[in-house]
Amino acid sequence: MGQVYLVCGRKDRFKALYWDGQGYWLLYKRFENGKMSWPQNQNGVQALSSEQVDWLSNQP
Repeated sequence: MGQVYLVCGRKDRFKALYWDGQGYWLLYKRFENGKMSWPQNQNGVQALSSEQVDWLSNQP
């Protein structure tokens, strides 16, 4: 599996860039209710599992 890069614009939205072997996917997600908690430094960065990536890309 490839890598996913997340970019935070505001705390209620993000963009993800993913290479699937044939091309790039760009996902833009905006939360209607609530906000994400982003890491404040490199020690807070975590890898996503393939299940978590599937969850992000399959949400309506």
